[in-house]
Amino acid sequence: MRPFARLLQLTCMTALAGAPLVAAAQPGQLTVHDPFYETGRFLARHLVLNGGGNSLVVPRGGRIDATLDVNQRCPGCRGSANQIIVGLAGEPGAQACVWSGGASSNGWQATRFALDVPDVPGLYEVRVRYAQAASCRDATRWWRTDRPQGPTGDATIGIIVVQGDPEPPPPAERPVREIMKDIDAATADLDASADKLQRVAGGRMDRRDKDEVRRLGDRIGDIAKTLAGLHGELDDAVRRALHEDRRDDRPGRHRSPRFERPNIVVVAAPDVDPGPQPLSPSDFSQLVKRIDDAAFPDAQLNALSDAINAGAYFLTRQAVGVMGHFAFDNNKVDAAAMMCPRIVEAGPLPDLLGAMTFESYRGELRKKTNNRCGLRP
Repeated sequence: MRPFARLLQLTCMTALAGAPLVAAAQPGQLTVHDPFYETGRFLARHLVLNGGGNSLVVPRGGRIDATLDVNQRCPGCRGSANQIIVGLAGEPGAQACVWSGGASSNGWQATRFALDVPDVPGLYEVRVRYAQAASCRDATRWWRTDRPQGPTGDATIGIIVVQGDPEPPPPAERPVREIMKDIDAATADLDASADKLQRVAGGRMDRRDKDEVRRLGDRIGDIAKTLAGLHGELDDAVRRALHEDRRDDRPGRHRSPRFERPNIVVVAAPDVDPGPQPLSPSDFSQLVKRIDDAAFPDAQLNALSDAINAGAYFLTRQAVGVMGHFAFDNNKVDAAAMMCPRIVEAGPLPDLLGAMTFESYRGELRKKTNNRCGLRP
């Protein structure tokens, strides 16, 4: 047996005797938080992956379209730029900045984004966190800021399972001994062709000798390809033998393990209260219409009072807008005083004062509100 073939045989025997077997990880129970609450900063809820829910099973990776509702409510974030970012656990950076703004988003905001999931079978946890970068473009770099491994499992809002395709049936299997026999034969053929090429090319060559050299060169190239194929077939046979020695006795051919949908437990954030929410645009439009339809200022104030008694809260700009539907400053003072405790933002008084024409009425509003307006943070 030639040294090359002998080396291969020894390698095979060594591998069969003691090579380690790598076991595929199996998915377990995972926790998804819906809604998720980043304490003192924002809430996130209703993650939808590819039009489904917050868990998704796909045969392979690629682009995943997603939507998420977010509610920024951070009383301590005044004066800073704030973002909400989303990505996959274990990655060096976030993949999407879904919201950017100030201390408040003024209620729930629907966002749309995409995730790029690796084309490798496994479990991928979708996580979320805050950032305070100059812009959304820079915010994705905050993924590991103050968190060396990125957001932890407490921030998991969704699961993506990449199953992978089943391993195709292997080609017809041959025993290692038969493959080694073919390798020996091909190696002998290679040596003979190389010896002949050396003899022909070593002397003075005529035209027929040159043709023979070309033919021998092509022959040697073909043998090399054959040896490469046999070597690959031998590697496959060794891997099969390794696996057969360590697998259980289940019938049928082996297939690569497929990742299945894990047992997902959905946990709501405990005791999360996003606070009073301002009127939606449609509800605000209806209130303004009722005020405009009222015949007299008293009836207008009654329409506003009815809305407040029914639970209405306002943004600063909404309150200023309501005041604009009253013709006289004294009525604006009354409307502003009614709305002041129901404005969800802090510090709206200067905006309300600016909506009046005369300083005397501004003083009256200050007196009625004791210079305090808006919900406390």
